Amino acid sequence: MRFIKGFTLTDLMAAVSAAGIISAMAIPQYHLHSNLTSWSKAVEATATIRARIADCVTRNNGLLSKCDTQEKLGINELPHSENATYTLLQGSASIEIEGQGPLHPCKQSLRPVYDRAVLTWTISNFGALNGLQCSKLLIGRDA
Repeated sequence: MRFIKGFTLTDLMAAVSAAGIISAMAIPQYHLHSNLTSWSKAVEATATIRARIADCVTRNNGLLSKCDTQEKLGINELPHSENATYTLLQGSASIEIEGQGPLHPCKQSLRPVYDRAVLTWTISNFGALNGLQCSKLLIGRDA
């Protein structure tokens, strides 16, 4: 009788189990990375409006109220993103970014602070995504 060499059922089950364990660890990390990338793009989309606000505040000696609407900034519309909506708050010239779709519960506020002829941005994070606080998820992802 001749024996045929090959994989046994046990070998195949072990390989499939190992692949399942590896993918169970990799898929959540992929989603986290994907969400971080989407949020970074949403924040990057505010670069133009932040530059307009900075220019306007500098020209108006730090008066944020003179730079808190699209009309005052000379822009037709706020940024567009499939994963976020944007709001320009009157009175403070702050920009609010609210996540949409997979980023839904996260919200970030970018508030301009003018002090001694220097404009900086204060960033506040709100919400939770996949059980993580958005502030923890977005650490290092500032404007």
